[in-house]
Amino acid sequence: MSDSIYYSSTDAGVAAIILSFLAAYFVIILVIGIVCYVFNSLSLYQMAKNRGIDSPWLAWIPIAKTYLMGKIINEKVAFGSWVIPYAHVFLPLLPFASGLLSMIPFIGWLFPIAYAVYYYGALYRLYRMYKPENAVLFLVLSIIFAITQPFFLFSMRNNQEEEYLA
Repeated sequence: MSDSIYYSSTDAGVAAIILSFLAAYFVIILVIGIVCYVFNSLSLYQMAKNRGIDSPWLAWIPIAKTYLMGKIINEKVAFGSWVIPYAHVFLPLLPFASGLLSMIPFIGWLFPIAYAVYYYGALYRLYRMYKPENAVLFLVLSIIFAITQPFFLFSMRNNQEEEYLA
């Protein structure tokens, strides 16, 4: 008797079904990702265009869209009375810096968390400028369910901004 493994046609059928479900799952995820990307980019493009910011087309370039977001929020992120300027510089550069600094033993995990806090501070400012009555709700839902962020931005893309910092 040999030690070879035999597969029945039932095993091949089950494998085909599993692979079909996996392929369908990945297609659905891809479509959702594309829809979110288009909504996010279209929203930032329209906001930049409405504000008269040069090069609103940067909203369609992944890293450049964070630069544009920094410009839309008037280049500042606020945490209480503490205002951090140059958001248009920090938002695109901090993911790279936090990625590199995260390799530092023992304290590296703090840098991605710091970037997330900064990014969500910028997102809160954006929500607060365009939809102040729902800013906290939008931020909490964006943190818990990231898929909601592009749709919130899309819903307020044509709103008039309101500056709330001195």
